[in-house]
Amino acid sequence: MTRELPRERLRDWTLPVLRGLLAGILALVITFSADHTPAFGLGIWGSYALLQGLMVLHAVPRSSEARGSDSAAALGLASGIVGLASGVAAGAVVIAAPGAALSVLVPLIAVSAAVLGGIEVAAGIRSGPAGRDAVTVGGATVLLAALLAFVPAGPVVWVGLLGAYGAVVAVFLLIAGLSLKWDGSTAPARKVPSA
Repeated sequence: MTRELPRERLRDWTLPVLRGLLAGILALVITFSADHTPAFGLGIWGSYALLQGLMVLHAVPRSSEARGSDSAAALGLASGIVGLASGVAAGAVVIAAPGAALSVLVPLIAVSAAVLGGIEVAAGIRSGPAGRDAVTVGGATVLLAALLAFVPAGPVVWVGLLGAYGAVVAVFLLIAGLSLKWDGSTAPARKVPSA
């Protein structure tokens, strides 16, 4: 017999699942597209960052952890704002100056991924042992930033790395979110990534 989860935990599993689905779409679009140009990479990152930022900003006030802590709410808010800003900046370059996409691709994605990953790692560390999922996803995001910044490859490889990141994060977030949903135990919930 499965015990009913508290209402807060039922709400908290949806954000990681939605984020996982969004990361999966990012990975699939890149994988099945023959276009790995800088403009395509910026466009797909911009869409991903914008939608994720909106999801996080919508979820923060409803999150049981954010309601219990001003610092958790501030980290979630910061993550959402950085995602929105990154998405808008990427979209602006793709629409207004697609020729500049090559020079903007790596700096924009690397900086925003480093900041987003850092925020998520900080949120996970602040949560203690329950935040290990956030630390893992944040670490993967920081790793994406480092690979983009320090691997002197080219647009095809950089966009491919973005797709690989999406695939890894999608699987991890979907497992984390669905595990939280289907966990019928009364043990305290692990903190799933919210930033």
